[in-house]
Amino acid sequence: MYYGAMSKGCQRCRQRKVKCDQRKPACLRCEKAKFVCPGFRDLSDVIFRNETGRVIRLARASQAESRFGWQVAISHQPSLFTTTQLSPPPINEVGAGFFFSNLTCDEPPFSKSYHAWLVGLYYNSCPNPALRDAIEAAGMAAMSNKFYEPAVASKSKELYGKALSATRHTLGDSGLSLTDSTLLTVIILGLFEVSYPTLESLH
Repeated sequence: MYYGAMSKGCQRCRQRKVKCDQRKPACLRCEKAKFVCPGFRDLSDVIFRNETGRVIRLARASQAESRFGWQVAISHQPSLFTTTQLSPPPINEVGAGFFFSNLTCDEPPFSKSYHAWLVGLYYNSCPNPALRDAIEAAGMAAMSNKFYEPAVASKSKELYGKALSATRHTLGDSGLSLTDSTLLTVIILGLFEVSYPTLESLH
């Protein structure tokens, strides 16, 4: 989890800790020094790798039994993340990790059991897959706002539209419309809309 802005400068400027003008394909500082500019890193990859580690720790901590007597056995679920990946995990999975790391709370007045219950609903979202899509969309929306990643924003809106469409059908089902997962989906879709207040084209 990042607490400050990441440098978008080229590798040489970052190593020297000097301001980079970020001109592409080569920055002006390297050009003036007659160095070959090493180029710019992909901030998305950096974000994904760090959020993945955060989510792994979060998932392990969420295995405690909830106050409702439910056991969220995340350790028995197929892991979405591994520590030995050579490439970043899918963007939607990192979005979910960002959601649980930054948009949920396990401190008073909330409880760790509430957090574990919410994570459990995500991992076991059938028969309401809209909840999974909504969580991933909200997480990616928050990521794109924090790190200014247009590609992440575009994908989050796509998932939002998918979750919204599925929720409309769910609300028409008397059996599913009153479930906890449906209520949470509606709340999380509202959270997404706070991130993107102009979504008329998707309604």
